[in-house]
Amino acid sequence: RNLLLNQVCILAQDADNKQYLLTAASLSNYQGLATGHAYSLLGAYEIKDASGNHVDYLVHMRNPWAKEGFIGKWSDGSPVWTDAYKAQVPYLKRNDGAFFISTADFIQGFYYFTITYIHDNWNVNFYEQKGF
Repeated sequence: RNLLLNQVCILAQDADNKQYLLTAASLSNYQGLATGHAYSLLGAYEIKDASGNHVDYLVHMRNPWAKEGFIGKWSDGSPVWTDAYKAQVPYLKRNDGAFFISTADFIQGFYYFTITYIHDNWNVNFYEQKGF
């Protein structure tokens, strides 16, 4: 299971670095997510403590309706956010639809995610992971 959490983060980081399009579809209203809704993936991060030890893998998501709904562990108002953790990600607390979610919660709340590779010749290929 930890390997899968790491793989989600690595896949998203690699695709984000290459400026590919990343999306995910929610399965249910898990932790306040909209049921059957598409979200954008904005990035992925590993959070570390002051000693450099792994704390969690986070996926930066955005609801295109610009409405927040996720109320899980790493949501905007969560008490787990410290100044040190905020400094490791593009953290902004505002109601703009963007939020962070752990890869463990991501796997629970989203049915699949896609990484779309768009090339100059307009051929489109994608990697799709269904049913974690």
